[in-house]
Amino acid sequence: MKKKTCSQCCFFNNDSQFLEDSYAGLNALSSAWGCVRGDAGICSLHDVYLFPRGTCESFQKRPADHRLKSRQAA
Repeated sequence: MKKKTCSQCCFFNNDSQFLEDSYAGLNALSSAWGCVRGDAGICSLHDVYLFPRGTCESFQKRPADHRLKSRQAA
């Protein structure tokens, strides 16, 4: 059975533009596109910045077409 990780959760967002918009001044240090952050992102449910390998009891599977929807909304 596959482990349910933050990277697969509907509350996890690690889009670079989203991170730059969420943390005012982040791009003054460089950019959220940088390799230093890896795949880390924000959990919108718990309002924390974390690595995608984490897990929690609030996990909700992300829809398969989540990236398509977010691109269409932009």
